[in-house]
Amino acid sequence: LWRRSLEYSERLEDPSGIAKTSGNLGAGYYAAGETESARAFLRAAYHGATEIGDFRTAASAVTNLANLALDQGELSDAADLYAQAVAILSRTGEHRHLSAVQHNLGLVSMGLGDLQGAREALEQSVQLSRLHGYPEDEAEGLASLADVAQAEGEYREADELLERALMLSEETGSHVAEAGVMHSMGLLSLARGDYRKAEDLLEQALVFYTDLGRAPDAVDVRQDLARARVATGNLRGGLRDLREAEVLADSLALGPLYAADLALTAADFNLAINELPVALGLFRQAQELYADGNDVVGQAEALEGQGFLSILREDYEEARDLLERALQLRDLA
Repeated sequence: LWRRSLEYSERLEDPSGIAKTSGNLGAGYYAAGETESARAFLRAAYHGATEIGDFRTAASAVTNLANLALDQGELSDAADLYAQAVAILSRTGEHRHLSAVQHNLGLVSMGLGDLQGAREALEQSVQLSRLHGYPEDEAEGLASLADVAQAEGEYREADELLERALMLSEETGSHVAEAGVMHSMGLLSLARGDYRKAEDLLEQALVFYTDLGRAPDAVDVRQDLARARVATGNLRGGLRDLREAEVLADSLALGPLYAADLALTAADFNLAINELPVALGLFRQAQELYADGNDVVGQAEALEGQGFLSILREDYEEARDLLERALQLRDLA
């Protein structure tokens, strides 16, 4: 149907119809998992809409291009595209769309290790949601902002942000927002070393995400839950969660950064049970996958794991080299 519509618009030499229909075709191919066709039509929609000043169509197209890049683990490209979407949406008055894109830009910036950029984007997202009356969106933004505060070591600020986010999610009855808050609270407890509390919070988040059918989020939570269980000495439970996360990720054909996260979690697990050669191979695999996605923080964590293994082997020269490379990557972030 959309192809016939595009052919009709082309015969009429209707640039507006061509841009909008190309955008619809691109979105359809994206939903069907046909990446290259999706990119081609979305780029055509973006350029065509930009030429005629149709900023809504242009914003929709470039947002989908950013989402596609994120799905493929192309974080740098995703950040650039989300930034373009922000610039366009700032002219259209679509406040909720702009808030959502700012949120995504913040998450990608965090993945790239740009905590200041992540904070700025998420603060703007939260401000827009609060100003225009979208409390469930505000709750999700606050939870993500708490993740940034936690990464910066600002645990008290993270507590305050999560308290506000939990109150909003409960007031609005948004289970999506509440699941995100529980996940972030679990991550904060993990960072503090309160592993039992982390385990309880992450289990609650997993129930929410499973009931909501949000499988990719369930993959993330299972990985974090595996870390919490291993930290409490529940190796069997940690292995079960890790395997279930791997099976779910494979069934969803998630992007390379999910594979990288899983490899890193598996490496930590094998380190905990003293399977050092297996852990080394997984750390190296994670490093390569993170490098493919330009995730410098992930690369640094994988190199640090390899460095720790070198210390255990008493190969201090190799350990120094690996840890210096990790430090350089963190400085770049």
